Amino acid sequence: MKDHALLNSLFSAKEKIETYKVKELLDATGGLRGMANLDAQDLINIAGITQVQADRIITALQVGKEVLFPADPQMPMLGSEDMYKWFYGKEGCPPEERLWVIALDVRQHVIGYKLVGKGSIQDVSVSLAMILRYPVQVAAPRIILVHNHPSGDPGPSETDRKLTDKVFEAGKWMSIELVDHIIIGQGKYCSFADKGLL
Repeated sequence: MKDHALLNSLFSAKEKIETYKVKELLDATGGLRGMANLDAQDLINIAGITQVQADRIITALQVGKEVLFPADPQMPMLGSEDMYKWFYGKEGCPPEERLWVIALDVRQHVIGYKLVGKGSIQDVSVSLAMILRYPVQVAAPRIILVHNHPSGDPGPSETDRKLTDKVFEAGKWMSIELVDHIIIGQGKYCSFADKGLL
């Protein structure tokens, strides 16, 4: 079933979204995967759909993501490719730069993850305290940093390298191991661990 048909299958005949609005939504977001990175207000702003329609779309997309990519996968994340595939499936590559902290247990199972920065890592205020607060709260001995480059190029910048070094050093004092920093681009990624940058 095509994306436009899937969207309208969420609604009764009286509630269906006009065809041109569905096209606006899909064109602006690049499809359902891109739409899943937005919130209800974003959908309203893009195509002028109602709050009820936007809420239902976001809820359906969230349910789908949780079924396909559960927050606590049973298999351990043993490498950067495992983590990339799981995380890209959940968050994709949003149109703005975002930074997440993924908390892991000693066997590399995901405890959970949290968004700690939005906008640009260079511009947004992301302190070490913000990054390390979440793993402390959930008693995670290991973490992975993940952030995206909306340009699509996952190559690390000097700012990315400096942030990684700071988190690595601060984590050692708190007995929190930074296992990796993964940068997500469009359909590809860069792992600091794989490149020997940690």
